Amino acid sequence: MTHLIYYKLSYKIIFILLVLLFSIELEGAKTNILSLQDCIDIAVKNNYTVKKEQLSLQNSYLGLDNEENAYYPKLTLSAGAPEFKREYRYSSPGHYNFDRLNLISLKASMKNELPTGADVTVSLSGDYNKTINGRLEPESEGWGSAFDTDGNFKGGYNFSASISQPLFQRNSTAISITKTKKRLKNQELNYKQTIKDIKHTITDSYFNLLSAIRNYKIKKNTYNKSKMNYELGKKKFKTGLIPEVDALQLEVSYNQRQASLLKAEKQIIKNKESLLINMGLELDYPFNINENISFKEYKIDFKRTFENSIDKDMSLINLKYSLYAGEEDYKDIDDESGLDASVTAAYNHNIYKEPRPYYYEYDFSVGLQFEYPLIDFGLNSKRLERKKNDIETTRIRIKEHKIKFTRDFKNLVSDIEEQRKTISIYSNAARVAKKRHNISLNQFENGIITTLELLSSEADLTDSETSYLNAIISYKILISKINKDYNVIYK
Repeated sequence: MTHLIYYKLSYKIIFILLVLLFSIELEGAKTNILSLQDCIDIAVKNNYTVKKEQLSLQNSYLGLDNEENAYYPKLTLSAGAPEFKREYRYSSPGHYNFDRLNLISLKASMKNELPTGADVTVSLSGDYNKTINGRLEPESEGWGSAFDTDGNFKGGYNFSASISQPLFQRNSTAISITKTKKRLKNQELNYKQTIKDIKHTITDSYFNLLSAIRNYKIKKNTYNKSKMNYELGKKKFKTGLIPEVDALQLEVSYNQRQASLLKAEKQIIKNKESLLINMGLELDYPFNINENISFKEYKIDFKRTFENSIDKDMSLINLKYSLYAGEEDYKDIDDESGLDASVTAAYNHNIYKEPRPYYYEYDFSVGLQFEYPLIDFGLNSKRLERKKNDIETTRIRIKEHKIKFTRDFKNLVSDIEEQRKTISIYSNAARVAKKRHNISLNQFENGIITTLELLSSEADLTDSETSYLNAIISYKILISKINKDYNVIYK
């Protein structure tokens, strides 16, 4: 008996421990509760658009490095494998032919572009070989000794260097590097703007989900009240306190609230998936959001915000860069129709071990070359005209954008102020509607008012609570938008 009690207690203890362990696991597997800032942090880390912008920015840095490397020398080394070669030469007083075995040939060359736009080339080459089966026809004293057919190694090397400096041409590499630096700076600003855009997108999605959840709860509360009124109406109809038409009206209202509740529940799922996609997460990621929401007024210095934003607007910055790039392209096209000149200097040094026993030669030259296009049938002038029109179009777009920027800012400020006042109105309306509905509910229970009057007060309460909630959310989204589009300065 004692053993039986012992076993029963043991099983109970094991069962309790398993329950506790399972409870701990469930506690650890709870759905994450995310705040707005949590969602923003996740999106900045995982959002696909942000990742693509990061990779694009990295490529731009690499592209700038490549362009700046144009000023570093490029060294090339090449080598030739053994080669059998038969040669035939003619020279007074006779001709000769022989077989040659080229054992190895090496060549090293270096190219470099200077910051002045000059091109520098330096090369050094050499070869080692042996001559076999040499024969002179007719034999002549002095020439016969030039042929070592005993397998001695022969060879030579060549050294050459040259530099070419344009005189009137613009330094295309330096201009390209300047363009790339400006474009990279713009891309860095665009990346920061992308982060701001993502923050606003997440804010919008977050509050849309919050709105759907809160609307669902409002509709759930309305549904519960409608169900209670429907049950109460059925009882009153059975006792003859209300006519059948009122009871039917309560049933219709109850069914409508039920359908509205199902629709609100589906909207939560849609908005939740939208937020997950914007955060870069899988659709089955378990989470809920912090549902606390309250009205907080933001004191913004609109005048200083506008002054601080007009020259930092990304669209305007990109347009200004397009204007700069267009003007540089115009100068490049214009250069093509003008006089072109360059100074070239070259040095060449050769050392041979064949056909003479040993000799060398070298030469040095300096030259000036001019080039001027005479006839192109107006091709270049038309290109200049088109580019000039493009530049003027960009200038017009800049002026147009500044006007639009000012208008959009004023409209956004007006919307924020209007929404702030609307919140105050809806807050008071929701308070009054709730008080009225409580009174109407009491009056309906005591048979003072009709069903339609009760339903009217119920609809007013639902609309007022929903409008107040949506007004707060719209205000917060507008504040997020002004932070996205402008450099906001708070009072």
